[in-house]
Amino acid sequence: DYSEAYNNRGYTYDNQGEYEKAIADYTEAIRLDPDCSEAYNNRGYTYDSQGEYEKAIADYTEAIRLDSDYSEAYNNRGYTYDNQGEYEKAIADYTEAIRLDPDCSEAYNNRGYTYDSQGEYEKAIADYTEAIRLDPDYSEAYNNRGYTYDNQGEYEKAIADYTEAIALKPNYKKAYLNRAEAYRAIGETALAEQDEEYAAGIETK
Repeated sequence: DYSEAYNNRGYTYDNQGEYEKAIADYTEAIRLDPDCSEAYNNRGYTYDSQGEYEKAIADYTEAIRLDSDYSEAYNNRGYTYDNQGEYEKAIADYTEAIRLDPDCSEAYNNRGYTYDSQGEYEKAIADYTEAIRLDPDYSEAYNNRGYTYDNQGEYEKAIADYTEAIALKPNYKKAYLNRAEAYRAIGETALAEQDEEYAAGIETK
């Protein structure tokens, strides 16, 4: 199946950051098999990473048209809508992804992030908590829940979540910086400076 081969190679190129080659391969996979929903989804993901949101949404929408039960495509389209600031559409897509795949921890995490950006903190915390229940090693969900606790002024809970995120992902720069801010909020300046200093030495996020 040449279509599958192009799709798979495109995925490899995408992981290597060779986005133009990835898009070319996904496009060829679609030409060979116009019903290949996975190639549309994957190309959409690459377009999103390039900031080409309209093209991404068009591809995710086509993937969903070809496969109405494609949870991942709903989750991905939701993420692109979120990037565009279309929060209601994002939440609708994440909710559909969860309905189709109730174990999709990523969709819970993403919906939580959108709820947080809308100031719906209780809903955000509920979604992050469910993401963590489904995937106890989900460092990003711990970091994000910590950030929501921060927004609510619950600094001790925030620090506990950031600490868990760091335990799961020791070079998690964003979690160190977030914990530093929480430490400052409760007057623990020395601990904040320690986290900031450590974060400064981390090259990755």
